Amino acid sequence: MFCGCCSTEQGWETVAVPATESVWKANDKQEEPAKLKSIDEAAPVECQVVLAAAAEQLEPEVSVFRDPFTINLQKKNGLTKVGLDVTHHGGFALKIKKMKDGLVTQWNIDHQDQPELIVKEGDFITKVNGTESAPKTLVEMMVQEGNLELVITPGAVA
Repeated sequence: MFCGCCSTEQGWETVAVPATESVWKANDKQEEPAKLKSIDEAAPVECQVVLAAAAEQLEPEVSVFRDPFTINLQKKNGLTKVGLDVTHHGGFALKIKKMKDGLVTQWNIDHQDQPELIVKEGDFITKVNGTESAPKTLVEMMVQEGNLELVITPGAVA
């Protein structure tokens, strides 16, 4: 939604113009200003909407913030590799450096209709089976345990 100021008999008034509407611009008294209804559906008022010419072409911002989430993996049927290259991060987490074939890739395939649950490179593993610990301990648990509950904290969006 774009906003602009309109001149009315009572003074200036702010009106909202949906992004799908055309954008009008008066041309130095050679054209009549467009007529729009005010937000409260009052009678049409003479308006001169001042917006950038390309404003209609802008796409709305999309929120890319993701909350921490939990994934559950089970090593079975020959699929025993987690499938991640990780690095130690700050003494309290593992940073996912690279995704490879394995349980996490299968998780992503199984949950592709839930983008908020997709594990990505740059995300952090902050808990393994309910344990917060040093990165070395988290890696050892991921190697040794058959059932894994991983808390994933999304990394910064590039």
